[in-house]
This record gives sequence, C-alpha cells and structure tokens, in this order.
Amino acid sequence: MKTLISTVILLLFFGSLAKSQPYPYKGSEFVSIAFQTSPDLVNKLVPKPLIANTEGLIGIAIGLQRMESGFTYHEMYLAIPVELNGKKGAFIPLMYLNKAMPIYRGREIWGFPKYDAEINFQKDDKKVTASIYKDGKLLIEADLELGNVISNIKGSDNLLFVLKYIPSVEEGSIDVKKLNSVFMTNSTYTKYQEATAKLIINNIPDASIGEIPILKILDASYSESNFILGFGKTEYDYLKQK
Repeated sequence: MKTLISTVILLLFFGSLAKSQPYPYKGSEFVSIAFQTSPDLVNKLVPKPLIANTEGLIGIAIGLQRMESGFTYHEMYLAIPVELNGKKGAFIPLMYLNKAMPIYRGREIWGFPKYDAEINFQKDDKKVTASIYKDGKLLIEADLELGNVISNIKGSDNLLFVLKYIPSVEEGSIDVKKLNSVFMTNSTYTKYQEATAKLIINNIPDASIGEIPILKILDASYSESNFILGFGKTEYDYLKQK
C-alpha cells in the first residue's frame, strides 16, 4: 500500500512538471569546456541544412540542473556552433542525464537526444571534478582548476537546435524527423569563474558519436545561472521535403 501511495505521489509530481512548460531553472551549476576537434567530425555530427563551424569547435558542459520547482538532476551535453538562415546557435548532438523524468520529457517535447548515464560532479573552492560512466565504462572525465571570479558577466539568450527523430513501428519507416529550434531566455549568471581544464573523452556509444579527438582546449569556466527553457519551432521537416 505504501508503495502504491508513493507511486501515485510521484506521478502527480511529474504530471505537474509536465504542465509547467516553459521550465524555469534557478541556481544551476555547470562547468563548460570549449575545445577544437576535427572539422570533418563536426560536419558528420551536424545535420543539413545547418551549417557547422569550419574550425572544428565543440563545447561540453557538465553539472547540476536545478529547476525552480525544486527538482534537480545531473546533466551533460555537447554543443556545436552552427548557423541556419543567418541565425547563429548551437546544435546539440548528445546529452546524458541521471534521472528518467527529464530524459523522456526532453525527448517528447523538444526532441533533445537524451540518454541515461551515471554522472559524478564534485566541487570545492579550488577545483571541480566531473565524470560520466555508462555500463561501468568511463566515457568522459573533466578536471578543472578554478581561477578568477568575473563580475558583471551578462547572460545571453541562447538558440539551440535539436534533431527530433522518432522511428516508426513499421520496418524501415520514420514517424518524425524534424530539425527544431529551442529558446533559452532570461539567462543570468549569479557566479562566473575562469578555469583551466583537463578533458578526456573516450568512445561514446550513443547517438552514433564514437571517438571525439581533443586537439586543443580553448576555454573553460564554472558558472551558476538562472534561465528559462522555453518553447521552440520546427525549422525543417525532413519527411515533408521528400
């Protein structure tokens, strides 16, 4: 009986979250690392009609998401600078999360490429360590030495692109294949700190990622921020173009 009551409470809680779109976040903590890889790999990961950056630039972020509702979860994502019809943004080819609810809501609503993994994130006054494990294998490891705190860093509203892909129950068919844009608004930093970083990325089994060679680390930081994950727009419907 207690188990049933607990399940009902969880379902009601998740249901209330599902109705609260857009989703406000408050006090999220993340480390971000920008690095350079092969331009050919970047082109492979970015779907047309998006135009990928030509320098092989990718960003990775790992941290703790705090929703204004009080719900928290750990998350990692890759972001590739792209352009579409003169609009600059970031394409998200892969995300790892450690809780089910934000995985399935993110997939169903926007089409975020979310997968489950074990995420470790630890911070003290001098450093941050983060790692991603799946099926007992280390996929990603980041170590950051924290430096100067930068004041008066203004947040910017970010434009994200995701490929929403839903295969069909019928063999060889696809139900949904759309390039969507997603808007992050009301972004503010409550803390921004420079850092130096070491990053290891092993073979990634999900989203057809594979190996991502790290040629050069360009920038790193730690931040605490607020933002709203809002509605989006279908930019390109691949099935209608056939």
